[in-house]
Amino acid sequence: MLIVGGGPAGLATAELASRRSRVLVVHKDAEIGKPVRTSGGSWLDDVIKLGIPASCYKVINSVQFAGPTTKSIFDFKRRNPVVLDVTATYRYLADLAEASGAKIQLSTKLVSVEINEDGCFTCRLESRGEVRSIRTRYLVDASGFQRAVLNRLGLVSKPQRYGIGAEGEYEDLSDRPNQATLFVGTRYAPTGYGWIFPTNHGTVRVGVGVTRPVVTVSPAKLLADFMQSVEVSAGLGIKVGRLVEEHGGVVPAEGPLRRVIYDAVIAVGDSAGQVLPLVGEGIRFSIMAGRKAGAALDGALDEPNNAERHLARYQAWWVGSYFKRFQLAQAVNLRITQYEDAQWDAGVKRISIIDAEMLGSLLRADALPWSAAKFLMRHPLAASSYLAEKMSRHLRK
Repeated sequence: MLIVGGGPAGLATAELASRRSRVLVVHKDAEIGKPVRTSGGSWLDDVIKLGIPASCYKVINSVQFAGPTTKSIFDFKRRNPVVLDVTATYRYLADLAEASGAKIQLSTKLVSVEINEDGCFTCRLESRGEVRSIRTRYLVDASGFQRAVLNRLGLVSKPQRYGIGAEGEYEDLSDRPNQATLFVGTRYAPTGYGWIFPTNHGTVRVGVGVTRPVVTVSPAKLLADFMQSVEVSAGLGIKVGRLVEEHGGVVPAEGPLRRVIYDAVIAVGDSAGQVLPLVGEGIRFSIMAGRKAGAALDGALDEPNNAERHLARYQAWWVGSYFKRFQLAQAVNLRITQYEDAQWDAGVKRISIIDAEMLGSLLRADALPWSAAKFLMRHPLAASSYLAEKMSRHLRK
Protein backbone atom coordinates (compact mmCIF):
# COMPACT_ATOMS: atom_id res chain seq x y z
CA MET A 1 0.00 0.00 0.00
CA LEU A 2 1.22 3.49 -0.81
CA ILE A 3 0.33 6.51 1.31
CA VAL A 4 1.22 9.87 -0.20
CA GLY A 5 1.85 12.38 2.57
CA GLY A 6 3.54 12.08 5.95
CA GLY A 7 1.37 14.50 7.90
CA PRO A 8 -1.05 13.45 10.65
CA ALA A 9 -3.59 11.92 8.26
CA GLY A 10 -1.09 9.76 6.39
CA LEU A 11 0.78 8.67 9.52
CA ALA A 12 -2.42 7.79 11.38
CA THR A 13 -3.60 5.76 8.39
CA ALA A 14 -0.27 3.94 8.21
CA GLU A 15 -0.39 2.97 11.88
CA LEU A 16 -3.53 0.87 11.50
CA ALA A 17 -3.11 -0.23 7.89
CA SER A 18 0.32 -1.78 8.50
CA ARG A 19 -0.92 -4.76 10.46
CA ARG A 20 -1.44 -7.05 7.46
CA SER A 21 0.32 -5.31 4.61
CA ARG A 22 3.56 -3.62 3.71
CA VAL A 23 2.88 0.09 3.84
CA LEU A 24 5.07 2.79 2.36
CA VAL A 25 4.54 6.41 3.35
CA VAL A 26 6.23 8.89 1.01
CA HIS A 27 6.75 12.42 2.28
CA LYS A 28 8.07 15.30 0.21
CA ASP A 29 9.90 17.03 3.08
CA ALA A 30 13.28 16.02 4.47
CA GLU A 31 11.88 15.71 8.01
CA ILE A 32 8.62 14.73 9.64
CA GLY A 33 7.00 17.81 11.14
CA LYS A 34 9.40 20.27 9.51
CA PRO A 35 8.76 22.80 8.16
CA VAL A 36 5.76 23.66 10.33
CA ARG A 37 2.69 24.51 8.27
CA THR A 38 0.00 24.92 10.93
CA SER A 39 -0.47 26.82 14.17
CA GLY A 40 -1.38 23.67 16.13
CA GLY A 41 -4.60 24.78 17.83
CA SER A 42 -6.75 21.96 19.19
CA TRP A 43 -8.74 20.87 22.25
CA LEU A 44 -7.66 19.07 25.42
CA ASP A 45 -10.43 16.44 25.56
CA ASP A 46 -9.77 15.44 21.97
CA VAL A 47 -5.98 15.16 22.14
CA ILE A 48 -6.28 13.06 25.30
CA LYS A 49 -8.70 10.71 23.54
CA LEU A 50 -6.28 10.49 20.61
CA GLY A 51 -3.48 9.47 22.96
CA ILE A 52 -1.26 12.48 22.26
CA PRO A 53 1.34 12.75 25.09
CA ALA A 54 1.03 15.75 27.40
CA SER A 55 4.57 16.73 26.43
CA CYS A 56 3.25 17.53 22.94
CA TYR A 57 0.91 20.36 23.89
CA LYS A 58 0.31 23.41 26.07
CA VAL A 59 -3.02 23.86 27.83
CA ILE A 60 -4.65 27.27 27.35
CA ASN A 61 -6.60 28.74 30.27
CA SER A 62 -8.07 31.81 28.58
CA VAL A 63 -8.80 33.07 25.08
CA GLN A 64 -8.97 36.73 24.13
CA PHE A 65 -11.17 37.48 21.14
CA ALA A 66 -10.26 40.87 19.68
CA GLY A 67 -12.16 42.85 17.08
CA PRO A 68 -10.91 46.07 15.49
CA THR A 69 -11.92 48.11 18.57
CA THR A 70 -13.46 45.56 20.95
CA LYS A 71 -12.27 42.65 23.06
CA SER A 72 -13.83 39.76 24.96
CA ILE A 73 -11.92 37.37 27.24
CA PHE A 74 -13.06 33.84 28.04
CA ASP A 75 -11.66 31.85 30.98
CA PHE A 76 -11.79 28.10 30.55
CA LYS A 77 -12.49 25.87 33.54
CA ARG A 78 -12.94 22.70 31.50
CA ARG A 79 -12.70 21.48 27.89
CA ASN A 80 -9.71 23.77 27.44
CA PRO A 81 -8.04 24.63 24.16
CA VAL A 82 -4.46 23.47 23.62
CA VAL A 83 -1.60 24.46 21.35
CA LEU A 84 0.18 21.45 19.92
CA ASP A 85 3.91 21.17 19.45
CA VAL A 86 3.34 20.34 15.78
CA THR A 87 6.75 18.78 15.13
CA ALA A 88 6.67 16.63 18.27
CA THR A 89 3.09 15.50 17.58
CA TYR A 90 3.84 14.47 14.01
CA ARG A 91 6.97 12.62 15.07
CA TYR A 92 5.01 10.81 17.75
CA LEU A 93 2.56 9.67 15.07
CA ALA A 94 5.48 8.62 12.86
CA ASP A 95 6.89 6.51 15.69
CA LEU A 96 3.55 4.75 16.06
CA ALA A 97 3.38 4.08 12.32
CA GLU A 98 6.90 2.68 12.17
CA ALA A 99 6.29 0.56 15.28
CA SER A 100 3.35 -0.98 13.43
CA GLY A 101 5.59 -1.86 10.49
CA ALA A 102 5.16 1.05 8.11
CA LYS A 103 8.15 2.38 6.20
CA ILE A 104 8.50 6.15 5.85
CA GLN A 105 10.51 7.51 2.95
CA LEU A 106 11.41 11.19 3.17
CA SER A 107 12.35 13.69 0.44
CA THR A 108 10.13 11.74 -1.93
CA LYS A 109 7.32 12.98 -4.13
CA LEU A 110 4.75 11.37 -6.39
CA VAL A 111 5.56 12.06 -10.05
CA SER A 112 2.75 10.16 -11.76
CA VAL A 113 0.15 7.47 -11.20
CA GLU A 114 -1.52 5.10 -13.66
CA ILE A 115 -4.31 2.57 -13.23
CA ASN A 116 -3.47 -0.89 -14.57
CA GLU A 117 -5.89 -3.32 -16.17
CA ASP A 118 -5.95 -5.43 -13.00
CA GLY A 119 -7.07 -2.42 -10.94
CA CYS A 120 -3.71 -1.88 -9.27
CA PHE A 121 -1.72 1.33 -9.58
CA THR A 122 1.73 2.00 -10.93
CA CYS A 123 3.23 5.02 -9.21
CA ARG A 124 6.44 6.79 -10.16
CA LEU A 125 8.28 8.28 -7.22
CA GLU A 126 11.16 10.73 -7.29
CA SER A 127 13.66 10.79 -4.44
CA ARG A 128 16.85 12.86 -4.52
CA GLY A 129 16.93 12.91 -8.30
CA GLU A 130 16.19 9.22 -8.80
CA VAL A 131 12.87 7.93 -10.13
CA ARG A 132 11.47 4.48 -9.46
CA SER A 133 8.13 2.77 -10.01
CA ILE A 134 6.10 0.72 -7.55
CA ARG A 135 2.83 -1.17 -7.82
CA THR A 136 0.16 -0.94 -5.16
CA ARG A 137 -3.34 -2.27 -4.65
CA TYR A 138 -4.50 0.67 -2.53
CA LEU A 139 -3.50 4.30 -2.79
CA VAL A 140 -4.08 6.83 -0.02
CA ASP A 141 -4.09 10.55 -0.75
CA ALA A 142 -2.90 12.29 2.42
CA SER A 143 -1.01 14.98 0.52
CA GLY A 144 -3.11 17.87 1.82
CA PHE A 145 -4.04 20.87 -0.27
CA GLN A 146 -2.18 19.53 -3.32
CA ARG A 147 -4.41 16.43 -3.63
CA ALA A 148 -1.49 14.81 -5.40
CA VAL A 149 -3.32 11.54 -6.08
CA LEU A 150 -6.89 12.75 -6.60
CA ASN A 151 -5.77 15.52 -8.92
CA ARG A 152 -3.47 13.33 -11.03
CA LEU A 153 -6.19 10.73 -11.50
CA GLY A 154 -8.75 13.36 -12.47
CA LEU A 155 -10.98 12.51 -9.52
CA VAL A 156 -10.93 15.84 -7.65
CA SER A 157 -9.02 18.98 -8.59
CA LYS A 158 -6.97 21.17 -6.28
CA PRO A 159 -9.08 23.69 -4.33
CA GLN A 160 -9.52 27.06 -5.99
CA ARG A 161 -10.54 28.66 -2.69
CA TYR A 162 -8.02 28.20 0.08
CA GLY A 163 -6.60 29.71 3.22
CA ILE A 164 -2.99 30.80 3.30
CA GLY A 165 -1.16 31.77 6.46
CA ALA A 166 2.13 33.17 7.70
CA GLU A 167 3.40 32.71 11.24
CA GLY A 168 6.41 33.73 13.27
CA GLU A 169 7.51 31.87 16.39
CA TYR A 170 9.22 34.17 18.90
CA GLU A 171 10.67 34.02 22.37
CA ASP A 172 7.73 34.69 24.68
CA LEU A 173 8.41 37.56 27.10
CA SER A 174 4.80 38.16 28.08
CA ASP A 175 3.32 37.79 31.55
CA ARG A 176 0.29 35.85 30.25
CA PRO A 177 1.82 32.57 29.10
CA ASN A 178 -1.46 30.63 29.23
CA GLN A 179 -3.62 33.03 27.22
CA ALA A 180 -4.28 32.72 23.50
CA THR A 181 -5.63 35.52 21.32
CA LEU A 182 -7.69 35.49 18.14
CA PHE A 183 -7.94 38.82 16.33
CA VAL A 184 -10.09 39.82 13.38
CA GLY A 185 -10.62 42.84 11.17
CA THR A 186 -9.72 44.18 7.75
CA ARG A 187 -6.54 45.96 8.81
CA TYR A 188 -4.47 42.86 9.62
CA ALA A 189 -6.63 39.86 8.71
CA PRO A 190 -9.09 40.65 5.88
CA THR A 191 -11.35 37.63 5.19
CA GLY A 192 -9.44 35.66 7.83
CA TYR A 193 -8.10 35.99 11.34
CA GLY A 194 -4.89 36.30 13.28
CA TRP A 195 -3.67 34.40 16.30
CA ILE A 196 -1.27 34.61 19.21
CA PHE A 197 -0.59 31.15 20.63
CA PRO A 198 1.85 30.38 23.46
CA THR A 199 3.68 27.06 23.21
CA ASN A 200 4.94 24.52 25.71
CA HIS A 201 8.58 25.48 25.22
CA GLY A 202 8.74 29.17 26.05
CA THR A 203 7.80 30.64 22.69
CA VAL A 204 4.74 32.29 21.19
CA ARG A 205 3.36 31.88 17.68
CA VAL A 206 1.94 34.97 16.02
CA GLY A 207 0.24 34.47 12.69
CA VAL A 208 -2.22 35.79 10.13
CA GLY A 209 -4.36 33.86 7.66
CA VAL A 210 -6.35 35.11 4.68
CA THR A 211 -8.58 33.54 2.05
CA ARG A 212 -7.57 33.24 -1.57
CA PRO A 213 -8.67 34.39 -4.13
CA VAL A 214 -10.87 36.79 -2.14
CA VAL A 215 -7.77 38.59 -0.83
CA THR A 216 -4.53 38.91 -2.76
CA VAL A 217 -2.37 40.68 -0.18
CA SER A 218 0.43 38.58 1.28
CA PRO A 219 -0.22 37.25 4.81
CA ALA A 220 3.50 37.68 5.49
CA LYS A 221 3.12 41.39 4.74
CA LEU A 222 0.08 41.63 7.00
CA LEU A 223 1.96 39.84 9.77
CA ALA A 224 4.97 42.14 9.43
CA ASP A 225 2.69 45.18 9.61
CA PHE A 226 0.96 43.76 12.67
CA MET A 227 4.20 43.08 14.51
CA GLN A 228 5.35 46.62 13.81
CA SER A 229 2.12 48.13 15.16
CA VAL A 230 3.19 48.84 18.71
CA GLU A 231 -0.19 50.15 19.82
CA VAL A 232 -1.97 47.02 18.61
CA SER A 233 0.54 44.48 19.89
CA ALA A 234 0.71 46.21 23.28
CA GLY A 235 -3.07 46.22 23.49
CA LEU A 236 -3.17 42.48 22.88
CA GLY A 237 -0.43 41.69 25.36
CA ILE A 238 2.31 40.72 22.92
CA LYS A 239 5.85 40.92 24.23
CA VAL A 240 8.35 38.94 22.22
CA GLY A 241 12.07 38.41 21.91
CA ARG A 242 14.04 37.03 18.99
CA LEU A 243 12.40 35.28 16.05
CA VAL A 244 12.94 31.52 16.39
CA GLU A 245 11.22 30.17 13.25
CA GLU A 246 9.02 31.24 10.38
CA HIS A 247 6.09 29.07 9.33
CA GLY A 248 3.62 29.10 6.46
CA GLY A 249 0.90 26.86 5.16
CA VAL A 250 -2.10 26.39 2.90
CA VAL A 251 -5.43 24.71 3.70
CA PRO A 252 -8.41 24.03 1.42
CA ALA A 253 -11.33 26.40 2.00
CA GLU A 254 -13.97 24.96 -0.34
CA GLY A 255 -15.57 22.81 2.32
CA PRO A 256 -15.50 19.05 2.87
CA LEU A 257 -15.62 16.38 0.21
CA ARG A 258 -18.65 14.18 0.71
CA ARG A 259 -16.97 11.27 -1.05
CA VAL A 260 -13.72 10.01 0.50
CA ILE A 261 -13.56 6.53 -1.13
CA TYR A 262 -12.92 6.23 -4.87
CA ASP A 263 -12.74 2.45 -5.33
CA ALA A 264 -9.13 1.76 -4.25
CA VAL A 265 -8.20 5.42 -3.72
CA ILE A 266 -8.81 6.78 -0.23
CA ALA A 267 -8.75 10.48 0.68
CA VAL A 268 -7.87 11.56 4.23
CA GLY A 269 -7.10 14.81 6.00
CA ASP A 270 -6.84 18.06 4.10
CA SER A 271 -7.05 16.14 0.81
CA ALA A 272 -10.63 15.29 1.76
CA GLY A 273 -11.40 18.76 3.08
CA GLN A 274 -11.34 17.41 6.65
CA VAL A 275 -10.22 20.76 8.02
CA LEU A 276 -12.81 22.70 10.00
CA PRO A 277 -13.67 25.71 7.79
CA LEU A 278 -14.61 27.99 10.67
CA VAL A 279 -11.12 28.25 12.17
CA GLY A 280 -8.92 26.15 9.89
CA GLU A 281 -8.40 23.43 12.52
CA GLY A 282 -7.46 20.10 11.01
CA ILE A 283 -4.94 18.04 13.01
CA ARG A 284 -7.36 16.17 15.26
CA PHE A 285 -9.74 15.46 12.38
CA SER A 286 -6.85 14.20 10.26
CA ILE A 287 -5.78 11.79 12.99
CA MET A 288 -9.33 10.53 13.53
CA ALA A 289 -9.96 10.13 9.81
CA GLY A 290 -6.60 8.46 9.27
CA ARG A 291 -7.27 5.89 11.95
CA LYS A 292 -10.75 5.17 10.59
CA ALA A 293 -9.33 4.84 7.07
CA GLY A 294 -6.46 2.68 8.32
CA ALA A 295 -8.83 0.33 10.13
CA ALA A 296 -11.01 0.08 7.02
CA LEU A 297 -7.99 -0.73 4.86
CA ASP A 298 -6.83 -3.32 7.38
CA GLY A 299 -10.21 -5.02 7.15
CA ALA A 300 -10.18 -4.84 3.34
CA LEU A 301 -6.78 -6.53 3.25
CA ASP A 302 -7.88 -9.19 5.70
CA GLU A 303 -11.03 -10.00 3.72
CA PRO A 304 -10.41 -9.09 0.07
CA ASN A 305 -13.79 -10.47 -0.97
CA ASN A 306 -15.48 -8.01 1.41
CA ALA A 307 -13.12 -5.10 0.78
CA GLU A 308 -15.86 -2.78 -0.41
CA ARG A 309 -17.87 -3.32 2.75
CA HIS A 310 -14.88 -2.56 4.97
CA LEU A 311 -13.96 0.60 3.07
CA ALA A 312 -17.56 1.77 3.21
CA ARG A 313 -17.26 1.98 6.99
CA TYR A 314 -14.82 4.87 6.68
CA GLN A 315 -17.14 6.62 4.22
CA ALA A 316 -20.13 6.08 6.52
CA TRP A 317 -18.24 7.34 9.58
CA TRP A 318 -17.25 10.55 7.82
CA VAL A 319 -20.70 11.35 6.41
CA GLY A 320 -22.52 10.30 9.57
CA SER A 321 -20.27 12.03 12.10
CA TYR A 322 -18.75 15.15 10.60
CA PHE A 323 -19.69 15.97 7.02
CA LYS A 324 -22.83 18.01 7.81
CA ARG A 325 -21.07 19.89 10.61
CA PHE A 326 -18.31 20.84 8.23
CA GLN A 327 -20.87 21.97 5.66
CA LEU A 328 -22.46 24.27 8.24
CA ALA A 329 -19.04 25.60 9.27
CA GLN A 330 -18.27 26.24 5.59
CA ALA A 331 -21.48 28.24 5.21
CA VAL A 332 -20.49 30.32 8.24
CA ASN A 333 -17.00 30.80 6.82
CA LEU A 334 -18.41 32.08 3.52
CA ARG A 335 -20.52 34.57 5.42
CA ILE A 336 -17.89 35.98 7.76
CA THR A 337 -15.33 36.47 4.98
CA GLN A 338 -17.63 39.27 3.83
CA TYR A 339 -17.62 41.04 7.21
CA GLU A 340 -16.58 44.66 7.57
CA ASP A 341 -14.98 45.99 10.75
CA ALA A 342 -18.27 47.26 12.21
CA GLN A 343 -19.73 43.75 11.89
CA TRP A 344 -16.67 42.19 13.51
CA ASP A 345 -16.91 44.60 16.45
CA ALA A 346 -20.63 43.92 16.84
CA GLY A 347 -19.99 40.17 16.75
CA VAL A 348 -17.23 40.33 19.36
CA LYS A 349 -19.55 42.34 21.64
CA ARG A 350 -22.37 39.83 21.24
CA ILE A 351 -20.30 36.76 22.03
CA SER A 352 -19.19 38.38 25.30
CA ILE A 353 -22.48 37.24 26.87
CA ILE A 354 -21.74 33.55 26.42
CA ASP A 355 -19.37 31.48 28.56
CA ALA A 356 -16.10 29.84 27.60
CA GLU A 357 -17.63 26.39 27.25
CA MET A 358 -20.18 27.67 24.77
CA LEU A 359 -17.51 29.53 22.81
CA GLY A 360 -15.51 26.31 22.65
CA SER A 361 -18.54 24.41 21.37
CA LEU A 362 -19.02 26.99 18.62
CA LEU A 363 -15.35 26.98 17.60
CA ARG A 364 -15.26 23.17 17.60
CA ALA A 365 -18.52 22.98 15.60
CA ASP A 366 -19.91 20.50 18.10
CA ALA A 367 -23.16 18.78 17.20
CA LEU A 368 -25.90 21.37 17.74
CA PRO A 369 -29.70 21.41 17.42
CA TRP A 370 -31.08 22.84 14.18
CA SER A 371 -32.25 26.02 15.94
CA ALA A 372 -28.63 26.74 16.82
CA ALA A 373 -27.51 25.96 13.29
CA LYS A 374 -29.98 28.47 11.84
CA PHE A 375 -28.86 31.06 14.36
CA LEU A 376 -25.20 30.58 13.43
CA MET A 377 -26.07 31.09 9.79
CA ARG A 378 -27.64 34.48 10.60
CA HIS A 379 -25.16 35.60 13.29
CA PRO A 380 -21.92 33.62 13.00
CA LEU A 381 -20.16 35.41 15.86
CA ALA A 382 -23.12 36.06 18.13
CA ALA A 383 -25.37 34.15 20.53
CA SER A 384 -28.34 35.33 22.56
CA SER A 385 -28.48 34.39 26.23
CA TYR A 386 -31.59 32.31 25.53
CA LEU A 387 -29.92 30.29 22.79
CA ALA A 388 -26.71 29.95 24.78
CA GLU A 389 -28.63 28.39 27.66
CA LYS A 390 -30.61 26.19 25.30
CA MET A 391 -27.40 24.95 23.66
CA SER A 392 -25.79 24.39 27.06
CA ARG A 393 -28.69 22.16 28.15
CA HIS A 394 -28.41 20.26 24.87
CA LEU A 395 -24.70 19.64 25.35
CA ARG A 396 -25.18 18.43 28.93
CA LYS A 397 -27.64 15.71 27.90
